[in-house]
Amino acid sequence: VLIIGKSYFLQEDYFKAERTFNEFLSKFASSTLADEAILYLGRTKVKLGKTKEGERIFKNILKKESNREIQSLAARDLGILAYNKGDFEEAVDYFKKSIDLSTDDARKSESQFILAKILSEYKPELSAKEYKKVLNYTSDFDLTFYSRLNYAKGLTYNKQYRQAEEELEELKK
Repeated sequence: VLIIGKSYFLQEDYFKAERTFNEFLSKFASSTLADEAILYLGRTKVKLGKTKEGERIFKNILKKESNREIQSLAARDLGILAYNKGDFEEAVDYFKKSIDLSTDDARKSESQFILAKILSEYKPELSAKEYKKVLNYTSDFDLTFYSRLNYAKGLTYNKQYRQAEEELEELKK
């Protein structure tokens, strides 16, 4: 039932997805997959324009859920909602929480990159340091390249031209 709900979600049939996740939770509330169904129900609510309900679900996951990866995803979703509302400070806090909760380096690197991107708009003087942190979590070529490129841009913003030039020279190699 969870797979069917996720299929509807990925096909952008959010009404059917919502109904399926609710069905799953009513019949299989004690399942080990219930936490994932709750997360997707929150995401579905957001897609249906029921943002407050989705936000409430994500916050409940952060408070009550024991699965740290699901908590990490909920924090990330809350960060996205905060960013979309223009609340950069709250978005940064949620993305930091998402990174702290996760043990998955790929997820951490993606969240760290988004965090650095938000900071490049919100507090650009901090972005270089945050882009550099992405490299601690990833070996993905594209993410590494764009992190290093943006790291160099952050160094330029901070008037650290020599370091920026060295980073760009390394990237050219």
